[in-house]
Amino acid sequence: DWREEFKLVSRNEYNNQRSSSIIRGFSEGFAITYRELYSPAEALRDIIFLERLVESDDLVVDTGSLADKDGPHLKLFHRETPLPLSDLVPILENMGLRVLLERPHEIKHLDEGVFWKQDLSLGIDSERDLAEVGDEVRLALTAVWASKCENDRFNRLVVTSGLDWRSVSLFRVYSRYLKQLRTPFSQEFIAETLIRHQALCTQLKDLFSAMLDPTNEGEQNPETIIFLTDSINKNIEAVEDINEDSVFRAFLCLICAVSYTHLTLPTNREV
Repeated sequence: DWREEFKLVSRNEYNNQRSSSIIRGFSEGFAITYRELYSPAEALRDIIFLERLVESDDLVVDTGSLADKDGPHLKLFHRETPLPLSDLVPILENMGLRVLLERPHEIKHLDEGVFWKQDLSLGIDSERDLAEVGDEVRLALTAVWASKCENDRFNRLVVTSGLDWRSVSLFRVYSRYLKQLRTPFSQEFIAETLIRHQALCTQLKDLFSAMLDPTNEGEQNPETIIFLTDSINKNIEAVEDINEDSVFRAFLCLICAVSYTHLTLPTNREV
C-alpha cells in the first residue's frame, strides 16, 4: 500500500517528531493520480518544497528533475490554486523552453490546506544541458514571476550562456542605452546576437565584473582586465556579420566607459 510505504519512508528518513508531523499532515493528502505517478520517496522530496510555501505564498521551483531520462521536467509548487499556463508559457518560451506536457496535482495538508504541484515536461530550443543551469533557471523564473526581472527574449541568455538573471538585466540595460544613442539595431536583433555568440556574451559579463562589480571593493586585477579585453577583441574579429560585430564593439565600449555602478553581479548563486 502506497500510504503505508510513505509512512515507512518518512520514519526511515527523519526522527520520530519530524516523521510524525509529516505523516499526520500529508499521509492522506495525495490523490490516486499522484500516487500512480510518484513514489513515496518522491512525495517526501515534494514535501520539502511544499513546506517552503507555509512561510511564503510565492512560487517555489524544483529543478532537480531536469536530467530525467524521459526528458527534462520542471516542478512548480503554489498554494491554493495552480498557476495559469497562459502566464507560465510565455516566461519559459522567452528562456528557450517549451512546455510539452503539464501534470497538475492537488496536494492537501491537514492544517495548511491545499497546495498544487505542476510537473512540466519541457522541450529545449538549444543543445544546452538544462541540468547545468538549473539554479539559474530557477532563480530567473522566480524573479520574473515576482516582477524583479522583465520577461523578454534576453532571458534566453540564462539557458544559452548560463547567466544569472541579474547579468541578463545588465545586457538589457546596455541594449536600451544603445537605443537611446540611436543605434540602428532593434532590441530583438541585439538579443539574438548575444544568444548566438555565447562565449562573447560570457566574456563581456566577466569583464564587467572584473572592472565594475562593487563587491570587488575597488580591487581590480589589471592583468585579468587586459586578458579579457584582448580575448573579447579577438573573438569580435571572428564575428562574420558586420552588424553583429558592431553590437559587440558597442557593448565593449560601454562597459569600458562606465566608471561606477550600483549593479552587483554575485559570483555565488543565490538561494
